[in-house]
Amino acid sequence: MKNIQKIKVALVLALCLPLVLTSCKKDDTPAATGSRDGGFLVVNEGGFGKGNATLGYVNTNNEYEDAVFETENDRKLGDIFQSFLESDEYYFMSVNNSAKIEILNKSTLKSTGTLENLGSPRYMVEAGGKVWVQDLFAAKLTYFDIASPTSTSTLTLNAAASSITSTGAFVHLVVNGKLVSVDSKAIQQSSDSMDYGLKLVMATSNSNNEIYALGKGGSDSLFGLKINSTNMELVSKVFIEVNTSWLSAFNYSAVNGAFSFYDKNTIYSISTETFDKIDKIATPLEATYVYSYSVHPITGDFYITDAKDFVQSGEVFHTSNTGEVLNKIQVGINPNACHF
Repeated sequence: MKNIQKIKVALVLALCLPLVLTSCKKDDTPAATGSRDGGFLVVNEGGFGKGNATLGYVNTNNEYEDAVFETENDRKLGDIFQSFLESDEYYFMSVNNSAKIEILNKSTLKSTGTLENLGSPRYMVEAGGKVWVQDLFAAKLTYFDIASPTSTSTLTLNAAASSITSTGAFVHLVVNGKLVSVDSKAIQQSSDSMDYGLKLVMATSNSNNEIYALGKGGSDSLFGLKINSTNMELVSKVFIEVNTSWLSAFNYSAVNGAFSFYDKNTIYSISTETFDKIDKIATPLEATYVYSYSVHPITGDFYITDAKDFVQSGEVFHTSNTGEVLNKIQVGINPNACHF
């Protein structure tokens, strides 16, 4: 591969030399060390306090490459790689226990900057031309310009948010069991806190700017909610089951026509159109510890992450949307998401 790249570089230089005064411009962006077209990226948290988080890559032949960030940038990614956000130009990577967000050039995966001293940055969304970052412990939102991510600002909340999502120019958070909306243009809370008669667990949204949430009522009754993001009114509510679990904030999805979440070796899926029937899809029996899952935005297939013992390399189970195992890939330590 390296010899082929050297030949390509030599050919380009040879073609440019006759036109050096008029046509050749310096490109300050270093080239990637290898081609990574197609496939998908894997968020590997790593072990807490171990500093061994990695960005992984699975190619179209289901071959895995670990530590892509290290390969391209000659340094470690950090401690607890929490989440991943894509813009037109950049990849943003929240590294929770390192209190930073790494910013990568999408084409090369080379670092273009690091936002540091951010507390405990967790999940990120885009709204109003800004990236908004939830904090694990602090009652604040961190935000920065998505096109020129060089500095950050903060907005104070009443408490730390348990989840974050966005629709259009608005950021939606679950704070103290209630849904709070923030106007990304005015940089202020835009509506009163809403709970819809329940204690909300989380909220997410889809490409149609519809909000979906989970909430608990009396006797641990768990409900799914569909909310109009324009007026924040409840559109529909469906009873799911009596549920006593602590439901993790990243085990949710609202893509490919379904609102889904994971709990107790089961993915619960509700059609976003009818929002009535709950389908239950069992996760693979051979998985040791299902940590999270991602949904392919086109096929609707599940990519279920198995953290095993949180020390050894984990696995990603690619299954159909009915739970049939299609493939299994060994990845990095403590995988929590796949990005397509």
